[in-house]
Amino acid sequence: MGSSDAKLFSLSESMRMPYIFKNFLSINTKKLFPSRGVVKSTQEQLRALEKLNFTNIHTKCQQELESWHSAAIGHLGQIYSQRLTDLAQVYTQDVCPDAEKYKQKVTEQLKHRIMPRINKILDDPTPDPEKVEKMQNILCHMKSECNMMRDRQWIRIQLPDIKSLSIPIKIIKTAVSSHLSEHGKELFEGILVDMCWMPSISVFVILTIHSVYLYDPLKSKPNLPVKIDAIQPLDRTHALASLSPFERDLYINYHKGIHMDHYRVSLTSQWSLEKRYSKSNCCETKDIGMRDVRCDSQYICLSIMQQDDLKWRLDIMSRDMKRIRRGVVMDAGEN
Repeated sequence: MGSSDAKLFSLSESMRMPYIFKNFLSINTKKLFPSRGVVKSTQEQLRALEKLNFTNIHTKCQQELESWHSAAIGHLGQIYSQRLTDLAQVYTQDVCPDAEKYKQKVTEQLKHRIMPRINKILDDPTPDPEKVEKMQNILCHMKSECNMMRDRQWIRIQLPDIKSLSIPIKIIKTAVSSHLSEHGKELFEGILVDMCWMPSISVFVILTIHSVYLYDPLKSKPNLPVKIDAIQPLDRTHALASLSPFERDLYINYHKGIHMDHYRVSLTSQWSLEKRYSKSNCCETKDIGMRDVRCDSQYICLSIMQQDDLKWRLDIMSRDMKRIRRGVVMDAGEN
């Protein structure tokens, strides 16, 4: 190879090197970054994350609350309209005819029986004192009856307390069940056996075999159930089984079925034992015992096991634990 050929080769190689280097970078870049789509997708996710907000969640919850409000007002309006119709029907079909009949009856007595006798007594120059006194008694009786009928409550409307219609609406960010399942072993002493909502103090009441706890799901963290030290079982050998609240009262049953405790919480959140009922207070002589308790504004319902057939029945008791109705025995399949 001559000097001219060497120069030509050197020049051609120098011209090819940028192309070879560019081609090398292109090949290896594709190996390192196989797809530009991945980078683009990541960038889009980043932009979406930066724009993320929960305004739409709040708006949706607001819309659900407004829908519930409209439906509640609409339903209450339907009840009100129906009761207006019922009131008008009772007034026109029952009260007015009854009142008219009574007016006619009294008027007839006055015109045809009382007034003629009074006129006769007045015209008699020597009236009989006994007849006069008797007539006065009849008139006094009629006057008293008229007053009573005039003041009578011809129509009575039984209206429920509006407070009983106010169902508590709680807005929480987590369910109480998930929180309790995650921390239950750390929070409670013994086995969790029952739980209910107590509207009067707006907390969950949680029952274990030996203790009672209160849990407010709306409190900020750390939010742990609070043990009520004032509520104590008869002794440690008696396990608690069920509970039921009403207003500021709380009824607790025992697993052995021989006792039921009635507690009350004051306006200052102080708990006190109102009464401890024994089996003899609530059960019949041949009953084994009582197990579950549920109550409302008027009655207390107890599940009671009978001794002769080992079957359950539900007895209805008054708030002072007097039996109002003996329940029907349930089938074995319902036990």
